Amino acid sequence: MKVTIYNNEEAIFDKLSNIKNINDNFYKTLVTNFNENNFKGWYKEHVFENFKIGFGSIKTIKGYKISFNIKGESIEMLFNLKGKFTIHIPEIESKYFFNSNSHNINFYSNTKGFLECESSESFIVRLNLSPLFFIQYLPDDIRFDDFKKIISDKKFGKLNSENCLINSRMHFLIKEVIASEWDNHFRKIHITSKILDLLLLQLYQFTPSTPKKNTTKLTTTEANKIERVYEYILNNYTSPLTLSLLCKEIGTNEYALKKGFKTTFGITVFKFIANLRMNKAKELLLKGHTVNEVSEKVSYKNPQHFSTAFKKKFGTSPSKFLSELSFYDIKN
Repeated sequence: MKVTIYNNEEAIFDKLSNIKNINDNFYKTLVTNFNENNFKGWYKEHVFENFKIGFGSIKTIKGYKISFNIKGESIEMLFNLKGKFTIHIPEIESKYFFNSNSHNINFYSNTKGFLECESSESFIVRLNLSPLFFIQYLPDDIRFDDFKKIISDKKFGKLNSENCLINSRMHFLIKEVIASEWDNHFRKIHITSKILDLLLLQLYQFTPSTPKKNTTKLTTTEANKIERVYEYILNNYTSPLTLSLLCKEIGTNEYALKKGFKTTFGITVFKFIANLRMNKAKELLLKGHTVNEVSEKVSYKNPQHFSTAFKKKFGTSPSKFLSELSFYDIKN
């Protein structure tokens, strides 16, 4: 698949990411920096045999249009973490709006169009899969027949009619994907597993039994504050956090914070923080840290409170979790 991005008809991104011919290092990395008038930022790609991951930040002016030309076929798991934009596909007279903290799955086949920025700053994560790799995991279910036909007809389209919210489990997995600490073949295994976990969560959200539309109705100012507090939590969740501290950080009141956060992310502030801490705690236990050490590192008042929260989340106490790891001798 080859992607070309234009700024005022000048190609500023022109990359051939051939996911069929990877060298002996199992993956390659491509980095692009943008420093054009009204268009600044960066974009990084890690290209593997059957997929590639791309993520980056763009700063521009509201209403700015970025043209693109995608040659070849690709399934795209698109996660819009920050900002708002609309994808326009003139050939089929279609446009798709993406709000902040939303996701969907798209299919591209020699697709031309343009992206219209609805905010001044964006951060997106794109996981591109080869159609053959993706189709083996798509359930044999009538609910996905329309998307299978889109792929068969080689036309641009999206799997779900509505974008869905990126939940806390997805946020954790996305962070694992773009910041994997593994190297070489182990990195490929690690990222593949996380991508499949993300795909599982996406497909589950897209089923009619679990409707979770992104119906965020916040003002631009409110949405920006919620994005700021989200980023602050991600960078400080292992430290003591209170609603009053978070409100002071972004300049709002507790009611607006709780309502805005739940509306945007579909989860309460403290449940989001608790999920981040528990996932980090599990990671630290796997690396060989003691229960007392982990309790302190994820900011619990004492090991007893930590153990109670851990058991509530994972169904087993941290000490029992460690003993099971010891039995199988699988600690890092």
